[in-house]
Amino acid sequence: MIWLALDDVDEENGCVVFAKGSHALGTVPHAPSGVLGFSQTVKEPPDPQAFPEVKAIMRRGSVSLHHCNMFHRSGPNRSSRSRRALAVNFRTTRAVADLEKRARVKAEVARLLDKTQEQAR
Repeated sequence: MIWLALDDVDEENGCVVFAKGSHALGTVPHAPSGVLGFSQTVKEPPDPQAFPEVKAIMRRGSVSLHHCNMFHRSGPNRSSRSRRALAVNFRTTRAVADLEKRARVKAEVARLLDKTQEQAR
């Protein structure tokens, strides 16, 4: 994955945090995070002793590249600044779409969007 920072990012506005070396665990089970969008969460987070966290403090225009199996997260934006970014994912030509999972994720996003809109009323 390529992550391009469009704004300066730090701990205050929710920088990306990586679990160093966690990509070696391979693909692990995920579940919806309940956050509006495409966010997922791992069912069992990695041991922080074995995979220490590394904060990606970045200046606008900086790029981070990481393996798709690298455990990563970001916290909430607690500042008045934006935290915009552009993410690009690459897949091999042998990748096969899981259409049933895509439909489930799409339904979950629609449910969360409806819930968000109801709370805004």
